[in-house]
Amino acid sequence: MQTIPEIDPGGAEAQEQSVFDEAYAETLRQEEAANDKAKSVAASLGQHLLSEYERRKSERVEIEQRWLRDIRQYNGQYEPDFESFLRERKAACKVYVPLTRRIANIVEARLGDLLFPTDDRNFAVTSSPSPELDDAQEVLAKANPEQPVDMGGEAVLPTEVTTAIRDLIDEAKRKAFNMQRVVDDQLSEADWPTQARKVIHDAVKIGTGVVKGPFVLSKTKKRWKTIGGIAKLVLDNAVKPTIKRVDPWNFYPSLSAGDIESSESFFERHPMNKLEMLRLAEQPGFDREAIVRVLQAGGKQYRDTNVDAQRESAGNVGVEDNRFNVIEYNGPVDAEDLNNCGCELPDDEALVFDAIVWFSEYTGEVIKAIVSPMSAGNQLYSVYNWQPDSACIFGYGLPHEMRDLQESANSSFRAAHDNMALTVGPQVVVNSKKVTPMNGSWAIEPFKVWDLSDSSVPVGNVFGFYQIDSKLTELMSLFNMSKQLADEIGGPMMAMQGQDAPNYLQTATAMSIAYNSSNIWMRRAVKLWDDQVTVPRVRAFVDWNMEHNPDEDIKGDAHVLARGTSALLEAEGQVQRLQLLTKASQEAGVPVRKMILQLRQMAIAMRLDPDELLPSDDEIKQMEANASPPPNPEMERIRIRELEIQNNQEERASRERMASENNQIRMAEIASKEGLTLEQVRAKYSLDLMKQDREDRREQMKQDRENQRFNAELEAKSVYGSGI
Repeated sequence: MQTIPEIDPGGAEAQEQSVFDEAYAETLRQEEAANDKAKSVAASLGQHLLSEYERRKSERVEIEQRWLRDIRQYNGQYEPDFESFLRERKAACKVYVPLTRRIANIVEARLGDLLFPTDDRNFAVTSSPSPELDDAQEVLAKANPEQPVDMGGEAVLPTEVTTAIRDLIDEAKRKAFNMQRVVDDQLSEADWPTQARKVIHDAVKIGTGVVKGPFVLSKTKKRWKTIGGIAKLVLDNAVKPTIKRVDPWNFYPSLSAGDIESSESFFERHPMNKLEMLRLAEQPGFDREAIVRVLQAGGKQYRDTNVDAQRESAGNVGVEDNRFNVIEYNGPVDAEDLNNCGCELPDDEALVFDAIVWFSEYTGEVIKAIVSPMSAGNQLYSVYNWQPDSACIFGYGLPHEMRDLQESANSSFRAAHDNMALTVGPQVVVNSKKVTPMNGSWAIEPFKVWDLSDSSVPVGNVFGFYQIDSKLTELMSLFNMSKQLADEIGGPMMAMQGQDAPNYLQTATAMSIAYNSSNIWMRRAVKLWDDQVTVPRVRAFVDWNMEHNPDEDIKGDAHVLARGTSALLEAEGQVQRLQLLTKASQEAGVPVRKMILQLRQMAIAMRLDPDELLPSDDEIKQMEANASPPPNPEMERIRIRELEIQNNQEERASRERMASENNQIRMAEIASKEGLTLEQVRAKYSLDLMKQDREDRREQMKQDRENQRFNAELEAKSVYGSGI
């Protein structure tokens, strides 16, 4: 309250001041009444939303019971009533064979590795196709390039119009690429792959995984800055869109809807401690005073039967939980309620707005109410189902699919253990009236002494031993059949799980066929992720940036594509094809830059980091500068032919020298044998020498003709470019 200055009573000034005081007091009373009314309306809104939230909780009891059974099956635990039954049977086997967990982990790891490799995205943002521009380009391509066309009263050459259209298309592609880079950076900052793997785990385990985003979150970045030679910590606050995984146990859509698009509103529960509540007050749009009032009201013991059941399966029984439950509502709210909560409404006369309201589960007090920043048509949540249910948003998980086979494997394995225990020793029948143990114990023991009271009775009539038949072979056959069916129904073929491949998969061709067949099994899961999560969430990020990002260089007509099945799943079969392409490129003399691009794609397909293993752009430029021009295949053949001719000439000369030396040796031998001189031997055998010289000259002429023909071919090659 403001202090009103005192003035002397009486006079005109005193009367004017009295009127002013009454008007001022009336204004304060009206403002206080308006605030009380707004608080009352806000409280009424919170209570109304709280009642709707409680109704949805009660409607989902049966689904949550199914989730609990899935969790116990995944953890390798029997249902509580059956576990009590086994506990009463002291001699019964209590083993649980965790087939479900093994197959679920294999499926989860395989799907996560396919959807989120370390070096590639599972989405792409491209410019929307423009059929009108494509048609215009086709028409202009057929037009006379020298004949101007009329463009809005101005004569323009077709080539200029074609250039303008091409520039428009290139500009759209550039902006789409920039948008893709921005969205990719935002998802990376939100650690989207980690959040997505948690969603996949939820979907495989209980059938449903939930994703939320983009939603605005104020983040504090820490960085060290040197000021005057002293390092100081600088804190920067930035408001950015983010995305996260939502626990399905805390997510309450409308159960009357068959899919996420049909649910007009959603509730999300946020269990928070005091520190998290105080941090919540720092986020944009939250009422700090309302949060303080919720904290002052204090938390109460947070008991939820489903949460207690989950903790019991994990070994935490009776855990005290004093967290504050804050509920987030996303859906339609009346304009009057939003206006009374202090929201700034758009300048239109709509009666209902898509809004975000946060309130306390215990008091119903509203701590935040804003108009949703998401553009119309975009949901804040996406749901990924392992096995979709056309009648419900929540689907079925892998444990639900394997329920009967898991029970079959457990029962046959327990029966095998029980039968084996019974067949270890015989059943003993004793006539206690005719024989008594000397040590007073009826247990069968070695070297035991018995007292036969009636010696006239044969011992064989006193003791009887009966062996129970072993059924181990039949029971283990049933167990192995259950295990095999579980592998076939629940997950990919065993050869894809690291197991020994059967005989029909020992060849490379058969293994390739089987691998492609197993990919069909994964295509369904990857395609579901693309349709239910990737496309709607990335499109929502694109719309958010189009509406709220000030960067004009990313705004255009963007189109979102999912690359899960088209790129990531097919990457595993690209390595062999890329190897063949690289080999063919080397033989064809493809430039260095193209070769590096091929090696980069091969590294990506092999799940390797191309930036660490391959040259950078600067290194590629240096390699191109130092590289000699690729050899011409035809000229290389000519060079090889020249080398062959040169080798033939050298070989012929060598043969001629050897023949001359052999003639000299032979003539020396004749001269020594006949007692003649070398001149006499040459004169005597001159005819033979002449014949030999004629043969040598004929061979030389033949070689000269071949050399002339080769030189003519070289000249023709240089002129006409023909091969040899």
